[in-house]
Amino acid sequence: MPEITVKMAENAYRISMDVYEGRINFMEGVRILKEEYHLKSASIYINNLAKYRTGEVYKRIISKRDTKYFLNKIRQDYGTNGLVKALSAVKNHIEYLEEQKMGNRKALKIIYNEFLEEV
Repeated sequence: MPEITVKMAENAYRISMDVYEGRINFMEGVRILKEEYHLKSASIYINNLAKYRTGEVYKRIISKRDTKYFLNKIRQDYGTNGLVKALSAVKNHIEYLEEQKMGNRKALKIIYNEFLEEV
């Protein structure tokens, strides 16, 4: 699978938030990200970012770089309350990964703790 660039992640955030906030529907968001920005994992990004907004567990892994970018953007766009919900989702994701014995939880925990110190 081709590497996801920073520009792809930026577009994934923007389009995913458009989906979450009801400006476009899920399938349109997937189409835009796949066709215009060549992001094959579009549905993963859209679903994960919806979970960041609600604080629920997400089960698909995205890069640590993109996780950090999304947390920064959520803090910038939605303030402390938005960041707290997103951190809840990340914590739930870490716990899920631990239960499944999957992924690099150490790096994700470091990111989680860095952002937790800010709230």
